[in-house]
Amino acid sequence: KFVTNDIDMEIIENTTGTKYLHIVFGYVTNGGYGQRLIGYTVIAAPTPSYNGSTLIFPGYNSTSQYIQGRITSDNTRYGTNPYVTIAVTQDSIAGGLSHFLSKTCRILSPYTVSPSITYLSRSIYAAVAGFNDYDVVTDVANYHNGADSLIYVLSNYPGFTDKIYFYKAFSNSVVYPVGSGSVSPTGDDISYARIAANGGTNQKKLMITYTDNFNNTGDFDQWILTTADASNWFSSVLDNTSYNNSRWGDVIGRRDADGSFEVACKNAFGYMENVGAYSFTNFNLTSQLFSLNTNYGNSYCGPKPAFRYIPADSCLTVWSDFYSIYATGGCVTTNLIVKVGVEGYLNESTNEHSQYVPIYVLLANPSPPYNIVDTTVTYLDYQRLGNVAAFPRALTGNFYLVLKNYNSLETWSTAPVYISPDAPQSYDFTDSDAKAYGNNMVYKGSVWCIYSGDVNQDGNIDGTDSQIIDNDAFSFVAGIGYNSDLNGDYIVDGSDIVICDNNVYNFVSTLRP
Repeated sequence: KFVTNDIDMEIIENTTGTKYLHIVFGYVTNGGYGQRLIGYTVIAAPTPSYNGSTLIFPGYNSTSQYIQGRITSDNTRYGTNPYVTIAVTQDSIAGGLSHFLSKTCRILSPYTVSPSITYLSRSIYAAVAGFNDYDVVTDVANYHNGADSLIYVLSNYPGFTDKIYFYKAFSNSVVYPVGSGSVSPTGDDISYARIAANGGTNQKKLMITYTDNFNNTGDFDQWILTTADASNWFSSVLDNTSYNNSRWGDVIGRRDADGSFEVACKNAFGYMENVGAYSFTNFNLTSQLFSLNTNYGNSYCGPKPAFRYIPADSCLTVWSDFYSIYATGGCVTTNLIVKVGVEGYLNESTNEHSQYVPIYVLLANPSPPYNIVDTTVTYLDYQRLGNVAAFPRALTGNFYLVLKNYNSLETWSTAPVYISPDAPQSYDFTDSDAKAYGNNMVYKGSVWCIYSGDVNQDGNIDGTDSQIIDNDAFSFVAGIGYNSDLNGDYIVDGSDIVICDNNVYNFVSTLRP
């Protein structure tokens, strides 16, 4: 079974036109119940061929867990013979105690799908006891600095989680990396530090992204460290907002472009895992996307940064939900934090939804004929009743907000709302019926909600909707995905009929400007 968030890859190109993709990935034997190991696979293209194996380091034993494989090369400077370096974290759990250490290996002739692997037997640092949480990470990057051009970064070292440690080595020979100091940046519980370089000759700029669990409170923020000499580091924050958790960041450097980097991380709003992305040119932040995933706003795995070669728009982020992988391009987007109560799903005792409710948010021009200019869909967190809606056209201006749900009544904001790519805006439909056009909402518990019951989505809750629900209730319809299930309990019955019939009695229909 593959391990979530435990994969890294490096592309190697030569002058023949053949490309080699070197991949390291974590997996667990015995269907996810056995030993954690690191697989290593090389794929060649355009003529397809591939080969793979498991990295078996000196001192291997079946009581150890091997995690967080990371890979780097310098294909910019050493095009004829780039050296590939892999770092792996090992957890020796013999006797029930965790002892973390890091191992490294080198691939000196990578232009083949079956390269020879040179293992370094000793750990990069002394083994240390710690908790078995697998947050101890050693990443590696290749940069050009004359004598030392490999840099290893260690974070979440047990007992010293307020520090990031450095180790350096010359990449042109098989030597052990040596300690090169540490930094104590902002944060007292630092984890998941990732490092990237640009790889070109005398290009020394490096960037690290890391997660800080602020004061160990569960409020996770995403930070970066930058340096122009691999010695003096400067910290700055990417996201430390109080309404979301930012973590699982990763960073990539644009090849041979000193100081150009891309960072991606999770920006979780409640239990909804949105994707944030940040672009840098010469260490200057040129693009900040708080949330860019538009289909239901949920990323299961940690997102990965990338570059695409489009003039004036090189941003690319790869992310996934449970069943699909997406590549979202573009350096700008407009975000709106929207909060919505949906009548049928709201539990009036807890003021929470019974499930994650999908909601479409449309932007309409503020003047007739009120054309729809952009749309997105997201899941509402069941506790917060909200999420971040991402509009990829990155519009600026005043627009009506139009809410749609597959069995609820289309509802408009009471007036146009200002949005901009500059910063996320907020709109809360739950605190007053004055937030909806024509006060077209119902009060339930202590939350103003959009009406439920427009099963056929014709803009009216009437006898035709009641008939659909009655028929399904008579047929004992049960399961996921029925529009007639207004309260989300996966059964169509009298409780759904009551919700609809009340709104039919009150002649509820969509109100628009």
